[in-house]
Amino acid sequence: MALAAGTHRLSFRRTGYARALSVPVAVTVGGTADADLVMTPTTDAYADVRVVTPNGTALADATVTILDDTTDAVLVPPCTTAPDGTCNVLVPGGTPFRIRVASDPAVYVTSTSGVQTVAAGDVLTTEVPLSY
Repeated sequence: MALAAGTHRLSFRRTGYARALSVPVAVTVGGTADADLVMTPTTDAYADVRVVTPNGTALADATVTILDDTTDAVLVPPCTTAPDGTCNVLVPGGTPFRIRVASDPAVYVTSTSGVQTVAAGDVLTTEVPLSY
């Protein structure tokens, strides 16, 4: 991998492994750099959800819930979206699930996604628009 001179942050992903923290590397002109990164096997996957209003604006304080596809049981504790509308959820890898998003019921209609399945260590990135 070729990088311009300077300080960079490297991160890696691989199916079946947990997200690893990024590591800093300093590269000099014409030089090389080494970085060590430990990756841990996992059975979990990741759902990176961004909730938006009907006009595409990020929606803070929405509740994101991961539901089992067949029983509607809540698989992991719900999370609340940040000011940028994002919520990052650890989900059971290989388990079919749906994403339910709710916000102020006086303003928005609750939305539930179709079935999703993410392999262990993989990432699902999705944007959920709520309607009025």
